[in-house]
Amino acid sequence: MMSQKPELTDLTICRAAFAAWVFVYHLDLHLHFSAWLGPAAGLVRHGYMGVDGFFILSGLVLMHTHQEFNAPNMDQVDARFRPAPPQAWLRFYGKRLARIYPVHLATLLILLALLALGSALGIAPQSPQRFGLGSFVENLFLVQGWGWTISAPGTTRPGR
Repeated sequence: MMSQKPELTDLTICRAAFAAWVFVYHLDLHLHFSAWLGPAAGLVRHGYMGVDGFFILSGLVLMHTHQEFNAPNMDQVDARFRPAPPQAWLRFYGKRLARIYPVHLATLLILLALLALGSALGIAPQSPQRFGLGSFVENLFLVQGWGWTISAPGTTRPGR
């Protein structure tokens, strides 16, 4: 018997709206179309705030779909709540990594191919210091936002 995953259509639609808001914000960073939107310009220019909403709703979706992390009886949370066993946490993070990492790796490989193609055509990236070996290794191991850097000998990474 297959287990049914709970359907969260409303939250999924809200997450899509937040993601679209962030996308429109990034488009505006390059195309500067918000200047012609009048009163809606402020909404577009604050699209970065959609990231927070997306993450909050994603947390709700994760907690709803992974019942092993929920309290057994919400009326008695303080008295009966027991943390999930380590096996549940390992299973959860293993599933997350298995779901996220293949897309992350594919994106890195596409970026690497684009950089190689650009180099072959004589086109340099706008900020070449952001595309060094150290950055690639950090992204490969998902540690790019941990506040430290990996630098190859003879390279510098300004802005970090």
